[in-house]
Amino acid sequence: TNIDQVIFIGCGDEANVSPASFRKIVQSATKALTNSKASQAVSYLAEINVTGKSFAWKVKHHTEAAAESIY
Repeated sequence: TNIDQVIFIGCGDEANVSPASFRKIVQSATKALTNSKASQAVSYLAEINVTGKSFAWKVKHHTEAAAESIY
């Protein structure tokens, strides 16, 4: 595979990522991706520890926040 671009998103202190902060992180990443020339992308943001939230919650809110930031 050929990688042309990697986008890094600062997430702050991983031990203190709140649900609201997680959504802002996903929205920032989506906006950066939208402004790039990328035709494919992979996100590992659901791997971030979000205080009191499950993996399923993170995937659901990742999808919602990404969709909201595109419109």
